[in-house]
Amino acid sequence: MALSEFQFNLLSCEYITPRVKHFIGKIESETPWSFIPGQFITIIFEHEQKTLRRSYSIANAPQDNIIEFAAAFVEGGPGSQFLFNLKPGDSVKIAGPFGRLVLKDEECQRYLLVGTGTGITPYRSMLPTIFNKMNTQPQLSVEIIEGVSVAEELLFEKDFLAAKDAQSKIHFTAAISREKIEKPHCHHGRVQSVLKEKNLDPSSDIIYLCGNPQMIDDTTQMLQELGFPIQRIVREKYISR
Repeated sequence: MALSEFQFNLLSCEYITPRVKHFIGKIESETPWSFIPGQFITIIFEHEQKTLRRSYSIANAPQDNIIEFAAAFVEGGPGSQFLFNLKPGDSVKIAGPFGRLVLKDEECQRYLLVGTGTGITPYRSMLPTIFNKMNTQPQLSVEIIEGVSVAEELLFEKDFLAAKDAQSKIHFTAAISREKIEKPHCHHGRVQSVLKEKNLDPSSDIIYLCGNPQMIDDTTQMLQELGFPIQRIVREKYISR
């Protein structure tokens, strides 16, 4: 195997929404396997005599070579067929870590972390880093905005609400486009409509976008029209298949 390829031993997998499974496993490595919260791994597998690769954002902070990720089932998708048939004890080849959707070192007043579908996953990985940054940067606040069609699709809602309860300068909004939920953290609409209510400031905000490519393109255009330079918009497009 190449230097960046490892064996991933599956410890558990379970549905956390009707279409999404949460996978937990351990990297087989003699040395600590490190990554930066926000990065992703790539699963390598065989399908119809071809080697295929599918990428998934890491959902946990670095700890003891453990890796968590979430995957949505796509009907007819070879990646879904492979992953959703795995059982605890199975071993999978992975490569990584990859990706630049990581928290910038430069100081700012506010991070806005926007994700749709499983694109919300990397922000769960970032939570411990966010708490650490807030200890040294008292001016920092964080907005986490998760976009879904219906409430049952929300991923890691409890984790984000717990972070909000633990730190008053962390805020979590669930943008639900196709139904109205009467809860304080729920907003009826898309992520762009939530952003428009956040008094965005191109000079002091850094925006992170992860998930549906159309959401990222539309939101990037909106932000640039508001004066955000591309250097303050960090993007990662995510396609389930």
